[in-house]
This record gives sequence, C-alpha cells and structure tokens, in this order.
Amino acid sequence: MPPAFERVFDLPDDPRAAGLARAHTRAFLRGRALATLTDDAELLASELVTNVIRHAGGRPQLTLTKDASAVRIGVSDKGFGLPSLKAPDLDTLTGRGLFLVDRLSARWGFTREPDCSTVWCELAT
Repeated sequence: MPPAFERVFDLPDDPRAAGLARAHTRAFLRGRALATLTDDAELLASELVTNVIRHAGGRPQLTLTKDASAVRIGVSDKGFGLPSLKAPDLDTLTGRGLFLVDRLSARWGFTREPDCSTVWCELAT
C-alpha cells in the first residue's frame, strides 16, 4: 500500500476558519485528482471547523490525509469535550454539523490526546 499523503493547516479562531478549511480541502483534492469528492469534503471540513469555533474555542487545526482507500478530514482543538450526535432540530438553523458528517462520510470518530482532541471523518476514494 502506498504511503499516505498528509497536509496540516493551522486556522484562525474566527469565522474565516470555515472558508479557509474549504479552500484548503478543495486545493488538496484537486492536487490528487479527487475533484469528485470536493463538494462533500468541503462541507465536512467546514462543519467540523465550525463546531470547534462554536463549541470548543481555540484555534482549529485541519489535517487532510489521502491513502489508498480514503481521504480523512480531521479537525483538532485544545478542548476535551466529546462530540455528540443528535437528530437535527427542524425548527433551528444550526445543530446539523455532526448529523451531516454521519450521513456523508464513510465513517467518523474522535481521538483524545494529552493536549488536544480531534474529530475526523473519511470519504472513500
């Protein structure tokens, strides 16, 4: 199996972060001839980054990894809260981030390190 290719991006702790995550994701996929995944991958990266900005605080870090079978989108932060998947409330305009991640990705999860936590998802290639 060929080695994974990975890029890491430090993002600002403000509303620009989601747009930057989409741009980095788009460029990463185009550089690997994976443009067919772009729409879903941009949305997932944006949702994960937005969750950090809204719920965890601190500067999010976006990690994009490509291996033989998948593209992994990971977003890390200094918080230690656990992600919570809930059914979306149809009466609100927010609260659908992890629901979208769950529906659009092949799989998703989270890891905790001593100094950060990461929520990740994968799109099959």
